Amino acid sequence: MDKKSNENDFEWFRKIKDVKHVSKTGLPVRIELKTEIKQNHDVDTFELTVFGQYYQKGETTYLIYDEVNENGTIHTVVKYHPENGAQILRKGALNMRLSYQKGKMMTGLYQTNVGNFHLGTDTKELNFLWNDTNKIGTLQINYNFYIESQEVGKYTLSFKFKEERK
Repeated sequence: MDKKSNENDFEWFRKIKDVKHVSKTGLPVRIELKTEIKQNHDVDTFELTVFGQYYQKGETTYLIYDEVNENGTIHTVVKYHPENGAQILRKGALNMRLSYQKGKMMTGLYQTNVGNFHLGTDTKELNFLWNDTNKIGTLQINYNFYIESQEVGKYTLSFKFKEERK
């Protein structure tokens, strides 16, 4: 893995704050996230449904939502650009940054109170669709996931999002 992420591993915290303002102006959406993890011969699937915001600025698309669990709130920003791929930024009870570009090894960071872990993604598939007429979209990411240069599994993230009318 390249160490390009050392540009400033903590700069991404500031960027999340900068993006927070768009959550007040975006399109309200219902987001369904399905995560499939394959490790050796085992497969685990996790599903999450949250309400958030869909926002587009130029060619960049954002999904912004908060996830609440027993450890607290995690503010999540999913960012997609057709040329630059996707990035998931999580801040709060969990602090993590992951980047995805098809066919490239990308670096990331997971911060804990006992130290930082360097992460890596080797993205096999990255597909984004948005239907502006029906206000519905999908983002699917298939990748191999690494922690401290050790492969820990094959992951699939499937985001489905749709306008939530009040």
